[in-house]
Amino acid sequence: FASTIARGDHRITGRFYENFLGAALFGFTHETGHSMFDQASPDLLWEIDNVALPISLTLHESQSRLWENMVCRSWEFWEYFYPYLQIEFPVFAEVPLSDFYQAINVVVPSAIRVESDEVTYQGHIIVRSKIEPLLLSKQISASDVPAMFNDLMEKFVGYRPVNDREGCLQDVHWSFGLVGYAPTYSFGNVAAAQFMAAFTKTHPNYKNGFRAGNFWELLHWLNENIHATGHLESMPDVLTRVTGRPLEITDWIQYIHAKFDLLYPVSN
Repeated sequence: FASTIARGDHRITGRFYENFLGAALFGFTHETGHSMFDQASPDLLWEIDNVALPISLTLHESQSRLWENMVCRSWEFWEYFYPYLQIEFPVFAEVPLSDFYQAINVVVPSAIRVESDEVTYQGHIIVRSKIEPLLLSKQISASDVPAMFNDLMEKFVGYRPVNDREGCLQDVHWSFGLVGYAPTYSFGNVAAAQFMAAFTKTHPNYKNGFRAGNFWELLHWLNENIHATGHLESMPDVLTRVTGRPLEITDWIQYIHAKFDLLYPVSN
């Protein structure tokens, strides 16, 4: 989680597995994206009660998913950081960067949403988005959820959970009462691609900075264009102001094709 307690007090937490580095790497990067959004809120907003709290969950998730996937899963990010990772984790010393990059971007049906790849991730959101309206409209009861969740996972993700821990109990959102939250992740993915496309237009050589470990250019652009007013403007207003368009999926599809067509070349 990323939790903003007060001005200057932003806390993140994550999880570690002994034999799965990705959960910590990408989980903490995701939460850091949230925290950087809140940290960049102008001090003036904190003088007004709760104004510095997010007005749009989709906008917030666009920032976390942008840093998690479009930055931290990028080739250029690891061109810079992989030698450091190899020092900290000697098991990777003989693993080529190309193999590591393929592994952190592998596309495969899996159980856990937060550990899934960028392509199948959207299927995980569809599962939750199918169930939530039925629950809210009382067309199904809570006791119906486990079986329905498993069936939908098999249909939209290609993986059938073996127990409820892999299935409907893997997220805390429903137990917190955050019913309806799931779609903000998918919308966040789409918005993140739209923001990155706009950033690329004004900073076409940003990847050279990534290769040198320079991410300030992107962060400064996000601070200036999104974070500074993102707690006051609606999501459509921010998107239109920054990208010139409302939310649309074109940039995300182009991003997915540009990245994964290289990783998984297929013929038409």
